Amino acid sequence: MWKRIGLCAGCVSLIAVAGCSSLSGRIGELEEETARLRQELAALQRGDTVKIADLFELYWDNNYNRLNPVLQRRYLDTIVLPDKPSPGDIDAYLTKLYTLRRINSDGDFQTLLAAKVAAVGRENLEKLLIYLDFDPFSRAFIMLGGGERKELLRTALGRSGRNSQLANLYSEIADASDADYILGMLEREPGFINAVKRLRLEKQALPVLKKRVMEAADGNRSFNYENEWLRSAVDAMPPDEQEAFIGSYWTKFQRSRNRSNNDWELRERAQLLSGFGCVPAFRYAVEAAMRQDRNNYLQRLLALSACPSMEEFVVWFRDNRDNLVFDSEEGIYKAAPVPSAPAQK
Repeated sequence: MWKRIGLCAGCVSLIAVAGCSSLSGRIGELEEETARLRQELAALQRGDTVKIADLFELYWDNNYNRLNPVLQRRYLDTIVLPDKPSPGDIDAYLTKLYTLRRINSDGDFQTLLAAKVAAVGRENLEKLLIYLDFDPFSRAFIMLGGGERKELLRTALGRSGRNSQLANLYSEIADASDADYILGMLEREPGFINAVKRLRLEKQALPVLKKRVMEAADGNRSFNYENEWLRSAVDAMPPDEQEAFIGSYWTKFQRSRNRSNNDWELRERAQLLSGFGCVPAFRYAVEAAMRQDRNNYLQRLLALSACPSMEEFVVWFRDNRDNLVFDSEEGIYKAAPVPSAPAQK
């Protein structure tokens, strides 16, 4: 800025010395520009601007380790499409929005960002394909009718890696003609379990279901929809296979979660397996609930017995802990009949 001021002042002096009256109008313009520049410099010296460090101090949200939503939204407001944008304008606009993936933002901001993305319109839907690893772009893809173009949706799923939003969308629109695609993509997109159930493909999917849930039981490759996969796998098995599979699964699961000290996950999975008739899981679930005084857990387990009250259930369990069987017809646990003693001669 000092160079600009010196240059303007120098030009004024040069012109005056040369006596170029024809340039007198230009002298006035240069004097006005010099005065304006001096005003800008004075404003800077007064501290009317804010340093970057000050901005972060003012707008950093320490509770959530992110920029304050107010500042985020003010910045988002500066990203606008020009009137009648060219293809290049749209590309630049989407690229700028995509850079915001580095910001740790809240749900409201992501919703606003998705609306910004959707402003490009349906005619530019295919331009979103390269950005679908960022949640707001997936939302915008759906908002702009991505579910109405099945082949484009398949392309989107192929490019974006695991994407539960798009997988759920495809699960909703899939029909019998999509069976092979659903089964082929199931391991990559766990959310396709919804399509498997809706299209009744559990038996065809059983090899993949069994393999994946057993891997997860060992503590490897845990995934979303894991409980749904487990339920679907058990329901698709012949009855004579269910008991052995469930027992093996619980043994692996309990061993791996004990290693990682994950008591919460053990309790939750024991509750689920109790409903399948897994006696060891039922014992674990009841004892964990009593040990931690979790009445809500006990209440759910009470329904798996013939006991009319919580108090009677606790007494019954303690008396029969090591003598339990599951009655699959009634769907409850019972005490196994005690063998009668042989008659004495």
